[in-house]
Amino acid sequence: MRNDPAVAAALQTMAVDGIQAALAAPLGDLGAEILLEQATSLAARRVAASAWQQRAMQVLSTADAEAGLLAAAFAVDAEPRDPVSLALLAEFAARVDAPEVAAAIARTLVPSAADPTTRAHLEHLASHSDYSRLAAGGGSPDTDLWFEIGEQWREQSRPRVVQAKIMAARGDTPKPLTLHHLAYLFHSQGLTEIALALLNILTTAIPSNVLYLGAQDQLLTKSGKITERTAIRSRIMSEETTKLLAPLQEPISHWNVIAGTQNDLEQAMLSLRSIGFVVLRSAIDRTVIEAVADALFGADPLRDYADPAQDLSPALRAQLLAPLPLTIIRSLGLVGPDASTSHARQLIPGRSAASQLVTAAYHQDAIAFFQPLLNMWIPLDRAGEAGPGLALLPDRTREVLPTESIDSSDFDSLAVARAKIQELLASETEVIPIINPGDTVLFLGTVPHRTHLTPAMTAPRRSIELRFAPPNWVASSLQMVENAPH
Repeated sequence: MRNDPAVAAALQTMAVDGIQAALAAPLGDLGAEILLEQATSLAARRVAASAWQQRAMQVLSTADAEAGLLAAAFAVDAEPRDPVSLALLAEFAARVDAPEVAAAIARTLVPSAADPTTRAHLEHLASHSDYSRLAAGGGSPDTDLWFEIGEQWREQSRPRVVQAKIMAARGDTPKPLTLHHLAYLFHSQGLTEIALALLNILTTAIPSNVLYLGAQDQLLTKSGKITERTAIRSRIMSEETTKLLAPLQEPISHWNVIAGTQNDLEQAMLSLRSIGFVVLRSAIDRTVIEAVADALFGADPLRDYADPAQDLSPALRAQLLAPLPLTIIRSLGLVGPDASTSHARQLIPGRSAASQLVTAAYHQDAIAFFQPLLNMWIPLDRAGEAGPGLALLPDRTREVLPTESIDSSDFDSLAVARAKIQELLASETEVIPIINPGDTVLFLGTVPHRTHLTPAMTAPRRSIELRFAPPNWVASSLQMVENAPH
């Protein structure tokens, strides 16, 4: 088609005055596509958008909604923020029975619609998304075919991909993944509000899908919508952590448990349920701790950070998961640990950079890492006396607490608000245990905690944090739980 004489002749008329006539010529869709590719100036793209709008409007009075959808997709691609083109795309999405797409586009147009009739119609489109249908959908032969057609056009024509993905999101069994793809397509056109509206529909319909939640979180971050992102993270993490281990209203919490003694598992689970954390004494063999410390920091004693995924052999990692912690982790249905959120680090008072000391502010891992998790905190040195330790506050609600910014971009507004901490300290006792090598602390992601560091502390402290989560929340598992013998 690109060597077709009609296309070649039309390409010679690419001056702004000639674009509209060229687009109106009987070139076929691919020829018109080439014209759009060549329309690089703003004026040329506006003319091209207008011509595609006219083509779409001509189809409005016919039954060929599929052709109208493609024309509207080209109009939007030529001039993404033009409200007429976007309204046409929403209209044809509704006509091909993809109400979620129509609703996402229309919702972004309603606030600026001045004409009462237009506004009423957009509000009508915005109200017709069907979450239950989307949640139940998994694709049909027809929608699967359109999904694959979109994949075939991915490197050649964005408007055709948009058309195909919308067609794959229609009918009684839409393919939910298409809304995820469409969100990134709209984001690539600068239409991030539409992308976020699509992802909001998707995450509301399918609330536990990590792929969709992660995409929403990523776009909110890219858009600078930190407050909105934090609010969504907070709600989801509170719900997911409650599902993981609902709180038990037990006033007395035996958080200090000696591994290997009678009823150690029962006591540990009671502590986790009631306050969200437990200190397991002598849970890991000291020779294992010494071997791990040497593997991580032996060659570089001043090293700040280490990576258990790269720096520890699978055999040595497995030895850290002693019987009692493993039993607890398995009883909660967790896997991992997650290589993407697990790390080892060393704090050296007076030397450690400010970015390492941001954890001296109270924070919650669930919102920081966006995972419903259990942290296994393992000291490699005596902690909480001469060297920095760990301070924890009881979590009796699985609530994600209000956050605020602190003086470090590394923490990104994820420190618990100081006013909230003062409120909690008025009713709860801060737990600052002295922890020896061989001990370990298990705590839920909603437990407020911080690095405990005082001016009198001068000794270094090395530690490992291994984070375990439900299977669908783990990005890259180190397989310690999965491969451990039963």
